[in-house]
Amino acid sequence: MIVKQKSKTLWLESLTVGGILFLVLRNGIARYEVFFDEHKATPGALRLAAIVAKILPVQFYPASLCLNQKDEKGLSLEYYRADNHCAVVGMFCENELSGDPAWLQEMTKCFISSQLTDRVTFVTLVLHRIRGAESSEHLIYLSGHYLNFLLQDFFKPQIKVKSLPSITAFLRLVATPFALIVRAGRQQLFQAGVKGNIRENPAIPAVWIELAPKSGVWKQL
Repeated sequence: MIVKQKSKTLWLESLTVGGILFLVLRNGIARYEVFFDEHKATPGALRLAAIVAKILPVQFYPASLCLNQKDEKGLSLEYYRADNHCAVVGMFCENELSGDPAWLQEMTKCFISSQLTDRVTFVTLVLHRIRGAESSEHLIYLSGHYLNFLLQDFFKPQIKVKSLPSITAFLRLVATPFALIVRAGRQQLFQAGVKGNIRENPAIPAVWIELAPKSGVWKQL
């Protein structure tokens, strides 16, 4: 789908019923072209989008984003995604953990990276898609997450990034520490130790295969 010039364009990382209702109630969806990740669209949201499009002056389109592409210089978009990913994580550690031990910084980088991979990928692909387009306004809405503020600050010079409210994200943030404590206690009480499933026999050849995430734009690879 080609983005029309001189239009208001909204990019949704996911299309959900709650997200559509939030945008409609906030009057943030009228007169926009809405592009969404078709791999993260629920059936109910698709039906609601069709109804909203008949009532309000708004059109919904699948974004059809794909990481397996090159720019005009022949460079893979994966390089841009990786650079943005490292820069976001590095910026946080430099600003907040500059005086902390190296092990804590590395642990924090690993955690933040695992949380932001899909979101950084989505924003990077949107920036590539709209490069050269003379649309009057572009706005990205990411699925609710407590680390979205990092992407909002980092990408602010290039594009406006906002976050959709999510009760699930808040509950996960609150419940995760308690779940980890319970899991650690159970490990200490009922299990003798960590047991691996890898045979330590050098005579047996092995092949290691990376399992790519099965969500969002990664499904195109």
